[in-house]
Amino acid sequence: MSTATVSPRIAAIVDLIDPALPVWDLCCDRGVIGCAVLDRFPEAAVIFVEKRPRIVEALRDAVANRSGRQGRYRVVCDDVRHMPLPDAPASFVVAGVGTNLICEFLARVAHRDGDRVVCSTSQSPDRFERLTGEAGWRVVARRDVASRTGRQTVWVVARTDHASG
Repeated sequence: MSTATVSPRIAAIVDLIDPALPVWDLCCDRGVIGCAVLDRFPEAAVIFVEKRPRIVEALRDAVANRSGRQGRYRVVCDDVRHMPLPDAPASFVVAGVGTNLICEFLARVAHRDGDRVVCSTSQSPDRFERLTGEAGWRVVARRDVASRTGRQTVWVVARTDHASG
């Protein structure tokens, strides 16, 4: 899949990640975001994380069938609520899932420095910002984009007690 054919929401997410860091496409389903990252940034490395084994097997085949991706990705079958976190900073993407799951993941990475966290949920943007704010996160970037269902928001969030996002 080429980034020219992705939705405005996927394009906004890809614009907001830091491709210099390993990109963790969490709850990735078919891997559209991670594939768009691989296609747009030839130097990027992507870790696809999906908890459903059948989806993971199909994803492995789909990602491997595009040239230029060899050695630049891994596909992991795990739950973002329990998966091992990387030792070094990462660019995490949590999109297409509910606000509660995103907040659970944010609680897991709250102690880390140097990460970039890009989020998108189809649920209420006000609720997302309220809950993440209550949990000690601040919005450092926000994009509202057109979607099939109207408008969706993409955020970059950072801990309020950390200097970088």
